[in-house]
Amino acid sequence: MKPVLIAHIVGARPQFVKAAAVSRALRQKPELEEWLIHTGQHYDPGMSQRFFDELGIPAAEALRIVSGKESEWNVDWATEALCSLFRERRPEAVVVHGDTLSTLAGARAAEQLGLPLAHVEAGLRSGNWAMPEEAIRVETDRLSRWLFVPHPSAAEQLRAEGLGSERGQHIETVGDVMFDSMRWVLDHNAKNQVFSEPYALVTLHRNTTLDVAERLGTMLESLLQFGKSASVPLRLILHPRLRAMTSNAPALRCLLRDHSWRLLPPQGYASMLALIQHADWVLTDSGGLQKEAALLGRPLLVLRAETEWTEWVDQGRARLVADRYDEMERAKQYFSSHKPKPLPIPTGASDRIAEILVRDLRP
Repeated sequence: MKPVLIAHIVGARPQFVKAAAVSRALRQKPELEEWLIHTGQHYDPGMSQRFFDELGIPAAEALRIVSGKESEWNVDWATEALCSLFRERRPEAVVVHGDTLSTLAGARAAEQLGLPLAHVEAGLRSGNWAMPEEAIRVETDRLSRWLFVPHPSAAEQLRAEGLGSERGQHIETVGDVMFDSMRWVLDHNAKNQVFSEPYALVTLHRNTTLDVAERLGTMLESLLQFGKSASVPLRLILHPRLRAMTSNAPALRCLLRDHSWRLLPPQGYASMLALIQHADWVLTDSGGLQKEAALLGRPLLVLRAETEWTEWVDQGRARLVADRYDEMERAKQYFSSHKPKPLPIPTGASDRIAEILVRDLRP
């Protein structure tokens, strides 16, 4: 019997990490055939191909990148490009991850062609509608047949919004697929790096953090104060969007010339995990890094006023500090007496997803 064709959509760094584990699980099922499609949303080799190589992701069919510039990539174009691909090969289901524009393009393309959609990491809400990610989560959940949630509270959120069996949707609490990739990399591809000094690891990449120069300047000034108060250098991963923003703003460039910064290029997943493991502090606006830092037992300061990963705040493993130095200082004082410890990494979410798709597509 011919295997069921599954179109598996990726396009940005967080999706590469999640999709690696799901891809591995799908490929282990003879009843399924995976068709991995990369939308080209993250075109930088440091943000794309390195992750494919390190995570063991098979070669993806990449959509053409408009003029080779991420700034010209847009969700309407990507949706139409995916529709064209789907019409040619006609998958029997589409899988998307998380809350990026690639997720939205995949969801809308599936809806237009009447293809059943699976949303991995469904049900997460930050409550901040100023973030485009929040609208993407909600729209994708409403379009999905399978809602694969990482924890029970996400399932409760979906039911509170009226989603579920009455709409022909399957809410499945499977766990977090990123943990599967974390465990695999730590077991198979961890980097042995030597760190000769304490440091705080900093990442900034969200539009809401970077797109207003004044707000970004406040963030950088607060981070500098934190680094000096904690007596540690700041290892800042220079995301392409952050690099572009600071290159066009003399005041921001001046802030980055401070001797406290140690500027690093975009990292592969294994090297990033090593940086997190050895950091004295992790300060980030990234959703994925929040989970990684919390599991690895690192003091975590979330550079946002809210988070979709509320369990880490509830457990005392993370503090919300936004761009305010006074909140960073309070978090530093808190962690001085509440040092988190590493947690066991729960695995198996990807296998559960593959098993459910086989069950429902090949009854």
